[in-house]
Amino acid sequence: TADRSRGIIAGALENGSLDLWDAEKLRSSPSDSFMSRTTKHSGAIKTVQFNHSKHDLLATAGAKGELFIYDLNNIANPFRLGGGAARADDFECLDWNKGSKVPHILATGSSGGFVTIWDVRQKKENLTLNNYGRKPVSAVAWDPDVATKLMTAIPNDQDPLILTSSVFFLCLGVCKTRACCFLAARTTALLHGTLTPASHTVTSL
Repeated sequence: TADRSRGIIAGALENGSLDLWDAEKLRSSPSDSFMSRTTKHSGAIKTVQFNHSKHDLLATAGAKGELFIYDLNNIANPFRLGGGAARADDFECLDWNKGSKVPHILATGSSGGFVTIWDVRQKKENLTLNNYGRKPVSAVAWDPDVATKLMTAIPNDQDPLILTSSVFFLCLGVCKTRACCFLAARTTALLHGTLTPASHTVTSL
């Protein structure tokens, strides 16, 4: 931020708390670096990431499928994406879209094998994909140059799975070191939220 030259460090804790520190003060005056603690998650936070375009926005996700969006200008009052009921699976990873026109699009991967695309502006889920065999999703990453491409991975390097084509998605490749693939989606579907949650299923990731 403008008044913090080296930025802010966010820490996601196992007790469900989100802690913030002033990065410059960690160097110059560690005892004064702590900024705030917010506890909204009922379980461990497993992943945290600042928005690439709007640096005041921060997403956290973790146990019981809880996903929160924070505004640093009102850190005590984040909003939750998704239903209020606890999910059977945990969110293991997330990534904000890096496209200049869709910075409000967020992807999450879960221990139950689901990749979900969220529209943070509309505060709703746009699309959910589930893989063959329900393999846990260990990583998701949007292509930094093409806003409609997403890379996903599973934690098992010995048993790679390749995504097969569906109506809206096209498999582009498989990493040599991790089981992963790129998804090419229609831009209009992501921008306007025209995809129905869980209505498009792929056989594998």
